Amino acid sequence: MARSESQALQIAVIIFAFLTIILSITTFYFFSEYSKASQAAQEADQKRAEAETAARSFQEENEKLKEILGFDPQEELNKINEQVQQDREKFFSTFPDAKQTYRDVLVAMADRNTQLNNQLVELRNRLDQLQAQIQKQRTEDENRYAQASQNFQDRNNQFVDRERQFQEQEAQFLREINNLRQTLAQKNNQINQLNNQMNRLRQQFQAKEQEYLARIDELSKRIEGLLNHTFEVADGEIVFVNARDRTVWINLGQADGLRPQLRFNVYTRAVDVDRKEPKGEIEVIQILDAHLAAARILRDSVYDPIVRGDVIYTSLWHPGRSERFALAGKMDLDGDGVDDIETVRSMIALAGGQIDAELAPDGEQKGKITIYTRYLVVGRITEQMQEAFSQMHRQARQMGVKVITLEKFKDQIGLTRYQPVIRYGVGSNPEVFMRPGAKTVDRTPAFRPRRPPRRNNGAY
Repeated sequence: MARSESQALQIAVIIFAFLTIILSITTFYFFSEYSKASQAAQEADQKRAEAETAARSFQEENEKLKEILGFDPQEELNKINEQVQQDREKFFSTFPDAKQTYRDVLVAMADRNTQLNNQLVELRNRLDQLQAQIQKQRTEDENRYAQASQNFQDRNNQFVDRERQFQEQEAQFLREINNLRQTLAQKNNQINQLNNQMNRLRQQFQAKEQEYLARIDELSKRIEGLLNHTFEVADGEIVFVNARDRTVWINLGQADGLRPQLRFNVYTRAVDVDRKEPKGEIEVIQILDAHLAAARILRDSVYDPIVRGDVIYTSLWHPGRSERFALAGKMDLDGDGVDDIETVRSMIALAGGQIDAELAPDGEQKGKITIYTRYLVVGRITEQMQEAFSQMHRQARQMGVKVITLEKFKDQIGLTRYQPVIRYGVGSNPEVFMRPGAKTVDRTPAFRPRRPPRRNNGAY
């Protein structure tokens, strides 16, 4: 029994101990949590106090800022924002977005105000200078005005005196004019009489001139007949023909003054060489004797070949003497639009001829036509050359000079098929490759393709 009670007591003590320990732990835990809560409450109270202090300070600063900006401290922020937006639209629009604040605008306006004040000071100084200059100029103008007034008065007195003199001179001048009018009327009558007389003399002179020109033409023809040297008389004759070598011999040579490279037209004997189409062309290549020379055939026809007894003729040369020429106009030998005056000069010089006069493209005449001039060769006459050519043509008629066209001249000297030949190689001129009408084949007409004559049945 006692043992049972002792065990119950032990159990009770153990339970009490456990309860005591649990209560202690619980008390400690709750005390710790209470301490933390108390500390947090104190910190929250402190922060609330600081926040209230900061809020009061912010409110005071906000109200102070509103007063600085010129707003009512009690005015609502929305209204202030509306006013600020209106100010920006009204006053800040000319400033960058980053500078649209009251401080930046005030600084900029202050700087601008300073610049304006400085400019105002400069303008005032300039105004003072201008006023001083104006005053100085005004004083000088007043002095000049006084001087000018005095001068005007003096000049006016002189003008009055001169006007009186002018009236006297005008009266004399009118009297002289009347006298001159009477003299002029008499002179006009004399001039009219002289004009009538001059017109009668001009008509008589023109009639005489036409009569003299006709007589000159008639005398020129008679002289041609007396000298036995008309355009119908040939210069020489073919004495031998080598058809295979395309070579002929002519009865002209060193004693006749013949020169190599001179070209002749070939005609059938007893034809009018001035009007008949030539049957061929030859070029002198060698002087063999006093009256013998060799020539190569430049052009002929298989239907009418060059034979012994045919006559030859050129207007560039005649046996025993050289011909003299006058040139007028543009000498286009090959129809390419380019003036070949140098070629014509070279051909005339090569034949021993001489150029007495020449009409340049600018209308200026060089040299003079004389009675010894044989031909006037006329090329293309431009408008600028018309007046000078008329005078040159009139001189030719008065001197009895034969006037021929360039085409006729080409026919007479054997240039009916003249074409420039362009040769390639060293020394060639590339600019002439594109020359209109030029041939780029290095060959002569002597080597052109030929065909045998057709028979009556049409076969070769």
